[in-house]
Amino acid sequence: MTPAGVEARHPNFAQYVRRYVLTARMRWTLTDATGASYLEASATNGRLLLRVRTLKGDMLPLTGGARVMPDSLTLNGDFTMKVRRFTIGFHDYHADFNIVRTDHERAWSLVSRAEPEWTLPLVGERLLRAPLRRPFQGRGIQFRIGVRDSTGAQTTLNRRMHLEVRESAILRFIGKLGATAVGDYQGKAEREQLAWLREVFAALVADLQAFGADRREPRAESREPRAEGREPRALKTQTPRDHWSAAI
Repeated sequence: MTPAGVEARHPNFAQYVRRYVLTARMRWTLTDATGASYLEASATNGRLLLRVRTLKGDMLPLTGGARVMPDSLTLNGDFTMKVRRFTIGFHDYHADFNIVRTDHERAWSLVSRAEPEWTLPLVGERLLRAPLRRPFQGRGIQFRIGVRDSTGAQTTLNRRMHLEVRESAILRFIGKLGATAVGDYQGKAEREQLAWLREVFAALVADLQAFGADRREPRAESREPRAEGREPRALKTQTPRDHWSAAI
């Protein structure tokens, strides 16, 4: 990510990206019960990397034999970001990730019952222990998002979250830092980001339309001239790759 590329048109959004996004570090993976990884996503110094492996629309393990991804997985993650002078985040995060597929619903369900290791300023570590364990106890942190349809009704997007906390000084400290980041985003930065996203998706639609039109146009066959006494050379073809990564 290079904020300088959008700074002329969206200066407030560029400033927010430079202040918060470029200083963030994260790594996420989706693994099955055997430890095989089906997705890796990371961000460091503004560089985003996504690795997946697919075959005929199905996600496969990044290494090893081809087998379809199960509906029950584990989400693993590390995340840190800077807010003002403080670095906050977590590592060794693990949660149950389930894919819901029914006749009328498609959804992702996330349940977090294991407390991660926290990255907090020194003042926060002294106030830490019990208050930040509370959300992961009992039912844990639950998040679900999906789409549902029914006969004669409009398709709806649903999301639901359950989180129990214990009021404490450390939670107020983290909440204040979060409010700072959100407050810096709301207003001009948010409006400029939405304008930038409209430009991005409009360009993607235009590219797809141009790609589709190009595929529909008939292509003239090209043949190499046949040298006397020689057969024409076969044109080389590429086998589609089912393992790819993208860096932004």
